[in-house]
Amino acid sequence: MVRFSRRNEDSIGLRITKFLTWIVLSLFVLALDQVSKMLAVDMLSFTPTQLLPFLSLTLACNTGAAFSIFEGHSEILAALGIFFAIFFVFLIIRLPENRRLEGLAYSLILAGAVGNVIDRLTRGCVVDFIHVHWNQWSFPIFNLADSAITIGAALWIFSLMRSRAESDSHKKDSGTPIAD
Repeated sequence: MVRFSRRNEDSIGLRITKFLTWIVLSLFVLALDQVSKMLAVDMLSFTPTQLLPFLSLTLACNTGAAFSIFEGHSEILAALGIFFAIFFVFLIIRLPENRRLEGLAYSLILAGAVGNVIDRLTRGCVVDFIHVHWNQWSFPIFNLADSAITIGAALWIFSLMRSRAESDSHKKDSGTPIAD
């Protein structure tokens, strides 16, 4: 018979709560993404709707990945998206409690990946509609899922750099030589 101490029960409860927190955040961002895409499909056309001098809403159907690379390979990109979604769920499950920035990063990346996979599987392409431009310069049209992935990746990189700096500082303070 396996017996759990009160401490183990508390630890399991905290891990489940932490996991659910990050998954609920992912689901919230995913819902925003999907609702925004439904509105874009219903209300926009492939002709730009100018909002600001540098911002317009333009409906686009992207069968590729970022910047339309791998155009026409939606099945492969959907499979990759599913793989990364599973990977980030795994990272969230194993996330230590004190790593909130990484949890936020993983949640955003997970939501973005799932949002774009849903599009690929249900529409055959990813619905993009946010277009940033200035004069002759134009950034590729994107969506909220793409933004979540980008922000999540930036936060992840920042958290890794911060962890590395904290580790190096700790090693330096303890007299442990730092190896490159």
